[in-house]
Amino acid sequence: MEVRIYPEPDEVIQSALAKRYDSVPDGPDSFKTLAQRVRVESQKFNRPIINYVPTQFVVNEHDMGPGLPQYQYPELGYIAKTWDFFGSTGGVLITVPIVWQLNYRFHQIARESGLYVASGDIRNTPLSIEILRQTKLRCVVTDTVGALALKAGLEKSVVPHSLNLIIIMRDVREEVSDQAVYAIPGVTILWELQIIPGHTIAYQSLSLAGEPALYHLSKEYQWKLEETHTSITGMDASVLPWWQYHLPIMCHKESSSAIETVFSVTYV
Repeated sequence: MEVRIYPEPDEVIQSALAKRYDSVPDGPDSFKTLAQRVRVESQKFNRPIINYVPTQFVVNEHDMGPGLPQYQYPELGYIAKTWDFFGSTGGVLITVPIVWQLNYRFHQIARESGLYVASGDIRNTPLSIEILRQTKLRCVVTDTVGALALKAGLEKSVVPHSLNLIIIMRDVREEVSDQAVYAIPGVTILWELQIIPGHTIAYQSLSLAGEPALYHLSKEYQWKLEETHTSITGMDASVLPWWQYHLPIMCHKESSSAIETVFSVTYV
């Protein structure tokens, strides 16, 4: 059975893994073992637990699911880079579920990019459309539910200026068989695959817009690409310390350059 590692292991990567994981855990991670490791790191770095995030993307009041402790906010760095590369001006409309607890971090990175943030509600599309109508927002960050609701709202309303970018954050375990249903004329749509809300493991740059199965894999993780599944291990201290967490996807390298590597992602 062929096993490929990305990024390719070197002394720096091996040192980072050895430093972060004092001992090799038994078997692939579960949310329980991950939570235990987060608490250990919290004590090790003398950084208190600041919040708990849901471990599932669809959350209701009757089934909140287990909460995962965090001692730092997610970086959301790929979204910030996209804003900069796209030349986003004015502001950004955020319509992800409030329970994801990402609005604070969105406001931080937006200010760093010279943008402002307006928060909408995926259950109140008319409000989101009106926010777009009365402001200079050019970008929307949402999830799959919000993207479809926004598309339906835009088909019924006229926004006087051009919305030009939508970033859709979705669960890596959720296969979207037909991304064409999200298409909006004149709007660039980019996808981010996340392992829990706010924690991106694969993303699309502008060069991959319109390519439903192509992604860049986050280099903050060590990817183990096998014939039956893919697993990730968090190397960088900016991401959660996942240890060989199994994902229901297959990744194949399609192209590589000095700037970026592109992988196709399929589901098993």
